[in-house]
Amino acid sequence: MWGIFVAFSAVFLVLTIVNDVNTYRAAVAVGKLGVLNFALGPALVVIGVPIYFFDRRKAAAVAPVTDATRR
Repeated sequence: MWGIFVAFSAVFLVLTIVNDVNTYRAAVAVGKLGVLNFALGPALVVIGVPIYFFDRRKAAAVAPVTDATRR
């Protein structure tokens, strides 16, 4: 069952990237601003990961130690 999901996801990802690159090339060919939308998702993740770890470390330093958290 997972094989079908993974295969469909891989095909969907490849088709999305191909379509996005073709749209980008068409926009640039007519002199418009082209944006590679498929790159925005990973860019947001790369930006967000350090923020997440910084916030997690900050929250752990502020959290009080109780008997419930020691277990």
